[in-house]
Order: sequence, then structure tokens, then C-alpha cells
Amino acid sequence: LDLATAGAVQDALVTAEAGDASAIVVDLSGLTFIDSTGMRLLVGAAARSDADRLMLLKGPPAVQRVFQLTALEDHLPFAD
Repeated sequence: LDLATAGAVQDALVTAEAGDASAIVVDLSGLTFIDSTGMRLLVGAAARSDADRLMLLKGPPAVQRVFQLTALEDHLPFAD
């Protein structure tokens, strides 16, 4: 999830947010890389999310480490 792919993910999130689903789940389990663009995208989605509608499924250790190092792991809506 980087500059090259963020646009497609952003479009998918905006489409999902415009719908009436009670939950939007972003599965990061297959992600192998995330950069600051991807992080910003997820932070923005969480900020726009109303009533805890957004849920993130954790990525592999290397990806989760980025969330830990940036202190965002505790501030984003990760499922337990």
C-alpha cells in the first residue's frame, strides 16, 4: 500500500463509505509493504469513520511493525 496503489484503495473506501453497510473491514493480512501514503490513507479513513464503522484486520509482522513504530497501532481501529 503505497503511492502507486493508494488511489485504488482510496476509491474503494470512498465507495464503501457512501454505502449503507454497517461495517467496513480493511484486511491488511496480505499486505507486504506500507509507506507513509498508505498510513495517511488509513488514518484519514479512520477519521472519517462514524460510529466505529471502520475495522482494520492486522497485517503481517513487518507491516504491523510500521504501525507500532509510528504509534498508530493504538489509535487505529484494529480488530483484536
